[in-house]
Amino acid sequence: IAVLAGGAIGLWMGISEKAEGFWNPIVRPLRYLPITALIPLLVLWFGIGETMKIVFLVFGIVFYFIPLVRNAIRETPREYKDVARSFGADKKTIVRLVYMRYALPQIFDGLIVINGIGWTYVVLAEIINAREGLGYLINIAGRLQRSDEVFAGLILIALVAMGSDHVLQWIRRTYYFW
Repeated sequence: IAVLAGGAIGLWMGISEKAEGFWNPIVRPLRYLPITALIPLLVLWFGIGETMKIVFLVFGIVFYFIPLVRNAIRETPREYKDVARSFGADKKTIVRLVYMRYALPQIFDGLIVINGIGWTYVVLAEIINAREGLGYLINIAGRLQRSDEVFAGLILIALVAMGSDHVLQWIRRTYYFW
């Protein structure tokens, strides 16, 4: 959800000054707001179930991803757009064939960055009212002062996170090498 929404808003901000003017006053302050400060508000609005955790993760990730996409789009050389226009490309074609092709490696780099941020927030979300899963086990082990089990849970999360990072790095190297 965060990648789709952040990618769409970032793309829109990157190609449109009006969109930049609208979204920037919203995105910029929220990027610096510690997401953990929103937990009480999200609990009030969404309860302590899975919906709150999903909203928490989306909020935690999307405001980091939007500027990364916007910056990648904005760095597309003007000459590339001018050449596409001179060959008769319409705006949709320029977005698809010029902006996206030029910016995809940087956007994918942003995806790798938010993957790491996302795993941090997954752990936080899992600890909030956890009834099952790894967050629950880490929380219970912490309450029972079983540091070895807490470390085991953290190591498992780190291994899964590193695995997802390696997969994303491989995709980046294989498909977005330019």
